[in-house]
Amino acid sequence: MKKKAVYSFFDSYNIGDILISEQVEKLFAHHNCDFFNIGDGRPKSNEGGLKRDYSANEKKTFKRLLLNTPMIKDIIGFVYALKSSKHKDICRSSQNADKVIFAGGNQIMELNRLPSNIIVFYRAIKMLKKQGKKIYFLFCGIGPFFSPVSKLYAKKILQFANFISVRDGFSAYWAEKLIPHKGYELWCDPVLLMQGKGIVAEKKAIGINVYFGHEKKHKKRMKAAFLRVIGQIRKQEKQMPIYLFSSELTDISDINEIKEHFIHDKNVIVKKVESPDSLFKLYRETMAVLGTRMHTVITATISRVPVLSIAWQGKVEAVMELLENGERNYSVNDFVTCPEKVAKNLILAARDFEKTEKVSIRLNEIKQKTELSFNKFLLELEN
Repeated sequence: MKKKAVYSFFDSYNIGDILISEQVEKLFAHHNCDFFNIGDGRPKSNEGGLKRDYSANEKKTFKRLLLNTPMIKDIIGFVYALKSSKHKDICRSSQNADKVIFAGGNQIMELNRLPSNIIVFYRAIKMLKKQGKKIYFLFCGIGPFFSPVSKLYAKKILQFANFISVRDGFSAYWAEKLIPHKGYELWCDPVLLMQGKGIVAEKKAIGINVYFGHEKKHKKRMKAAFLRVIGQIRKQEKQMPIYLFSSELTDISDINEIKEHFIHDKNVIVKKVESPDSLFKLYRETMAVLGTRMHTVITATISRVPVLSIAWQGKVEAVMELLENGERNYSVNDFVTCPEKVAKNLILAARDFEKTEKVSIRLNEIKQKTELSFNKFLLELEN
């Protein structure tokens, strides 16, 4: 029997991706699989983690500012996609497999106005299909898209699939929109299937996952709102430690911008998150978390830490709705308009043990349902 090729976000510097890939490897550990990086087809390595120094922002040179201009980034990404041969690398790595599985994460999305990564992915999927391989998308994140062309590529990719499971209601919305006549199953993010790390340390701090979002028009307002949240917490709790943290490399400069305003407050502390273990260690000291990144919301939940969220993308709101915790989710507009309210509710959530237990019960229901669906899929995959 031929091996299966499993692609996920191995060798990543995003903590959420690292946890996804670890969980995917556990789920397929005894099923005759080889594991590869979804971006370029390289075999899985054991390296990963946020190794970047938190202490310094990148120098804002003219060249860097120019390259980060949205229009320039879009053009560079589009040209790169047309010239890239990474789709061939992906296909080459799966040459000994007859079944190819793409598992976890934002697999099918495009944040650029011109299609880039989605073109590379489409070319890889098309080539795999021509080779007669069966293709499966599991725990799949779909969307958002910022151009009709990107939506068209996404539709073509999904039409090649032999099986699709999505991780949340936001992805289900896009599946319905793009492939209304093709079936899919609603599971959950694979990280929600993890066992929590337990509650052992004295909980004393509020955790704030700082991220201003990817849209330039919101960044200044988001920064101002985070500053007001911290100011309100400090009004109510004079000595409470406030942990500023990030689970994503590119958020580090946002953290530093916030810390600059509280340089003389020794209880506003930047916490380095360099591995999954360091993130879970932070939760063991944390009474409640304000989360922006989706996997901050997820990892706090499996750690039984109350979490309020800011829905900078639909996937964050969708996860909170799946957990029946939607009343603790705030749109970007709500957050920037009433940050003091968010701060007050964050402190209240830290002591709302009944709600924490309800979310935990709901999490167990989701896990049981997804595990049943996944085990059924495995049986069919082996046939």
